[in-house]
Amino acid sequence: MLAVYKVHGNSMVPTLREGDYVVTRNVFKNCKPGNLVVAKHSVYGILIKRIFEVDNSGYLSLIGDNEEDSLSTESMGWFSPENIIASVMMRVPSPQTP
Repeated sequence: MLAVYKVHGNSMVPTLREGDYVVTRNVFKNCKPGNLVVAKHSVYGILIKRIFEVDNSGYLSLIGDNEEDSLSTESMGWFSPENIIASVMMRVPSPQTP
């Protein structure tokens, strides 16, 4: 199933910018470093991040592309695969985004 999410904040700049949209699919297999995902966090809510690492038990470490304006991997902690909502298929730029 496809879903659309709006980007809030600058944690994924330059890949994604404030006001962009991402088209996602909720069928997610083969979690690999570098993939963009939508994840649910108990404190921070819904996040769009890049997979940094997958450990042997399948847990994921996520990062933002903008080191200066993103939550650290340490503050987010490891994500259970159950907390991955969807994988990002494509970006739809905001009309204001160059």
